[in-house]
Amino acid sequence: MNRYNVIVGGILGLVGTFGGCHREESTNNLERKVEVVSEANQFLRGFPDMIPGISGVVKYEVPGADQAIVHIRQYHNISFQNLPSIVEPLNKINNGSEFSEKELREFNEAVNGVLLSHIDRVSDLQKNIAYCMIDLRDFYGVKDFRVEGYDINPDRELLLKSLVADCQALKRIFPTINLNLESNPGRFLYFGSEKVLGSQGKINVRKAEEAHLVEMAFEALNAEGHESDRFKKVVFDEREDALLNIVDSGEERFSFVVYGAEHDLRDNIDRWNSENPDNKFSLIVLTPTGVD
Repeated sequence: MNRYNVIVGGILGLVGTFGGCHREESTNNLERKVEVVSEANQFLRGFPDMIPGISGVVKYEVPGADQAIVHIRQYHNISFQNLPSIVEPLNKINNGSEFSEKELREFNEAVNGVLLSHIDRVSDLQKNIAYCMIDLRDFYGVKDFRVEGYDINPDRELLLKSLVADCQALKRIFPTINLNLESNPGRFLYFGSEKVLGSQGKINVRKAEEAHLVEMAFEALNAEGHESDRFKKVVFDEREDALLNIVDSGEERFSFVVYGAEHDLRDNIDRWNSENPDNKFSLIVLTPTGVD
């Protein structure tokens, strides 16, 4: 029996014990009220407030919730798009623009300075997510994690192929970059701690996306940019709503989800709970060390 079951089972036992007690008469005419707490909220209340790699645990309890989502916030490898010293010259390259020798030198310096610093920052954050997932696995029996970007349940071989392909793609985009993975194997985490752990069989990566919405997000990004209303609607509303449907269709009642730090599931859960009053969610948000 894992420790989550112990936590939930122990609280259930206490509720049952007190719920069976009654008195025909109550002194001072005070009626004793026993709070009935759903299993999902027993899980939420018993969830640890301190986890390796995690700097903040926030719990949003919804009375009578039937399910609970644990959202592990993350930064991931696509976030280099926020580095103008990298992206602006890269756009010029993609557009076939000519570079002076000085511009090329400055670009290469940025790649091996700014970009490597960014990669190391994201890698450190992903390391903290890995610490969290391993702790949840070892001490609480959690092995399944629904991870942003996956519209299938990938096996170990597919995760390893994806990890290698991501390394090759980065090298193709930035041919002068020196990742030096032999001396810095932690940089593999830049491409996703779930790929590293999953390819080693240490966790199971599970579906958290619908393929057509991923395609729509990229279409909106390419056509209108990441600040467009359409892109934001797909990414922050439709994909998050789809995530709740995916979680609800699964067998587990307590789901662990690794999703970007900018995603806030509270409004989606509010809508879901209003539309599904007999099948509500509570929410726990874990912020890894290094996430703002």
